[in-house]
Amino acid sequence: MKLIQLLSDSDIDQLMAVIGQTEWRNGGDTATGSAKDRKKNLQITETDRVMAPVFMQLKTMLVKHAALRYTAFPRKVVNIRVAKYGVGDAYGWHVDQAIMEGHRSDISFTIFLSGSDSYDGGELELDMDGRKFMAKGEKGQMFFYPTGVLHQVRPVTRGERVVIVGWFESLIPNAEDRENLITLFRETAALRKKIDEPEAFDKLNWAIQHMVRRLASR
Repeated sequence: MKLIQLLSDSDIDQLMAVIGQTEWRNGGDTATGSAKDRKKNLQITETDRVMAPVFMQLKTMLVKHAALRYTAFPRKVVNIRVAKYGVGDAYGWHVDQAIMEGHRSDISFTIFLSGSDSYDGGELELDMDGRKFMAKGEKGQMFFYPTGVLHQVRPVTRGERVVIVGWFESLIPNAEDRENLITLFRETAALRKKIDEPEAFDKLNWAIQHMVRRLASR
């Protein structure tokens, strides 16, 4: 699980201005199986004529984003959408689909467009092998976690929760492999600050890049 600052207030203001020109649709229309009965929200998908170019720009930015490049290792963003939860709306316990639009969904993400103090409830709750975690990010923050984790959006009791959700197909499909690589990159960067000898890292860099190549899907 990771939480990063992704969008500025100005970015969000521009997004919300475009969102205000669109028509919300029933979120249950894109749910499958038992999730249809557990999903109560409104959403805007990539089929929306007004939002389509905005989604395209956002997807390009996410794939190229420096903080995501060595944490999510994104290959492609799939099934991106805006979701809105008013009072009484929620999305009960469910697991996201493993394949979306013909691509693996390796990493699920939520980008918070509403400030955490603008609504009550609406927490994203995850069940990690029996351990419960809740995420309620600040405006502009992005929270992402391995797809396949059992999770829910708790009922909103005040205000309005507006988020962007989507999925990454990752170049590194295995979550444990991603975490190991993240640790290697982080610790190598920390060592560079302590050891001012670039050549001392040549062999280490070679080994890390060799490992990335071996673990990356084609």
